[in-house]
Amino acid sequence: MFWRPETHTFHFPRVVEMTVTLEDVAFIFGLPTTGRPVTGRTDYDDVQKLADFALPRDTPMEDVLDCFRERATDRRAGRKLHAVQFGKLRDMWAQGPGSEDADRIDRYTRALVLELMGCEMFPDTTGDSVPCFYLELLRDVHASDSVRYNWGAATLAMLYRGLDLAVLANGAQKVPAPWLLLQLWSYTRLLLCNGRHG
Repeated sequence: MFWRPETHTFHFPRVVEMTVTLEDVAFIFGLPTTGRPVTGRTDYDDVQKLADFALPRDTPMEDVLDCFRERATDRRAGRKLHAVQFGKLRDMWAQGPGSEDADRIDRYTRALVLELMGCEMFPDTTGDSVPCFYLELLRDVHASDSVRYNWGAATLAMLYRGLDLAVLANGAQKVPAPWLLLQLWSYTRLLLCNGRHG
C-alpha cells in the first residue's frame, strides 16, 4: 500500500484505489461537511481579546501572555502570529467551569473544543498549540454559528496535506496531520470491509 499525492489516494497491490472522503470524516468525527470555509486572520496583537473567549474571567495578564505565545512573524505583513498553548489552557481549567454562569461555561467549552482541534483535527509540530484564528471561529459556541463552518473539509485537507508531506519528505519525522482520523478510517475500511472484525 502507498499514498499517491497526485491523486490523494492509497494504492493497494492487486486491489483498488481508496481514499478518505468527506463522508468518512462526517461519519468518523461527526463534523459538518457543508458551510463556510475554515479561514481567518492569523495575526492578533490583542491577546486580551482572545483571552476573553477562552480563559477564566480575571486571568492575570502574566498568565494570559503565558498561554498565548508568539509562533512566528509574518514577514510580508510584519505581523505576529500567535498560538494557544492548550496544555496551559488545560491547567487553567483543571477544576472545570466551577459554576453555572453561562459565560464561564461558554469559555470552558471553547477551551475544550480548541484543545480537541489542536490535538486531533489540526495538530501542529509542537504538539501543544493551535493557531489563534480557530478561537475567533468559535466566538459563538452554540451550534447555530459554529456549525456554519465546514470543519470536515478543513480536517480532510489537513490529512491530505500531512500525507503528502510525509511522502514528499520521504518519511519526515514530525508531520502534523489528524492521524487519528486515518487510523479510524483504516479500521473501518480495511479491517471491517475484509471481515476481520471480532
